[in-house]
Amino acid sequence: MHIYPDGNCELLKEGIATAKGVLPEQIIVGNGSDEIIKLIGESFLTDGSSLIIGYPSFSEYAFAGHLMGANVVNVPLVDYTYDLKGILAAIDETTKMVVICNPNNPTGTAVGKEALIQFVKLVAFL
Repeated sequence: MHIYPDGNCELLKEGIATAKGVLPEQIIVGNGSDEIIKLIGESFLTDGSSLIIGYPSFSEYAFAGHLMGANVVNVPLVDYTYDLKGILAAIDETTKMVVICNPNNPTGTAVGKEALIQFVKLVAFL
């Protein structure tokens, strides 16, 4: 091989974008979900900001928050699923990121489509 591989994955992004009907700039390619979660944390979280997650959930979200100096707010699950009302109540002026891991890891429970849409609409107006 006489050239380095494309570290930006431009051809892959173009292919995915074409297949999904979006722009290549809207596609993130990473070395596994851990890297992508870390990149999202680096993009939105700062020292003193807040990240809200359900607890327990995939540990990489909290890791990304701590890495960026964010306050990680754990909202306990209710009956092994997300307490969306509790998450809404936890949002304040420092909140920069809310994570709904769906289906949740490690419980495997999922928030239904309509409940998730309603939740996102409520969060958008806070």
